[in-house]
Amino acid sequence: MSIVDAGKRLQFSGPITIFVLLAFVAGFLDAVTLTQVDVYVTMSTGNLLRGIIAFSDNNFRESFFAFSMVFANTMLGGLVSSFVFERFHSKFYSFFILSILEILACLVTGFTLVFSEKAPTIQKEFSLLALAVTNGAMLFWGMKLGFSYAVHTVTLLKISEAGYKLFRSIFQGGQKLRGDVFTVLAMMLFFIVGSSVGIHITRAINFAAFFCL
Repeated sequence: MSIVDAGKRLQFSGPITIFVLLAFVAGFLDAVTLTQVDVYVTMSTGNLLRGIIAFSDNNFRESFFAFSMVFANTMLGGLVSSFVFERFHSKFYSFFILSILEILACLVTGFTLVFSEKAPTIQKEFSLLALAVTNGAMLFWGMKLGFSYAVHTVTLLKISEAGYKLFRSIFQGGQKLRGDVFTVLAMMLFFIVGSSVGIHITRAINFAAFFCL
């Protein structure tokens, strides 16, 4: 099941297991890429801030790359996901295709970073941009089903709204509404777990080698 905002109550549609898995993967990838190459592949807000800070420090190359990551994650990711949706007309097949693309992007990024000393900087950046595109496409896929598993501000606002309604005894969803809030919290928890796993793994073994196992 996924979460959609239907008027004044929260409802579900779609597979919850997939969203929990995607939240874990998003947290894992963001933690790994941030600790290893100082960039996010999911959180565009973080890259936007990095770009602004780099620009203010006259580091125009880093600023341009950070803004490029934002563009790849949002605009290009949305375009890829929209094309796949339009081409296959199926949520399942779209998820299958986007999953393959993301796995390939992870492998390419890992392979590039294994030879990071030999690979040109532009090659590393393009591999990270490809990973940002596939992550953005998957995030857009989730939003088409009604839930943004990586935009935690929106998620917290939904929880806040549900909590207010329960506090005011506005049981428009009853037990279902309480279950919805529990599920949202579970997705956020799995994002945190994924981030923690990513950090501990990269401290134990080489990031690039892990991707190529």
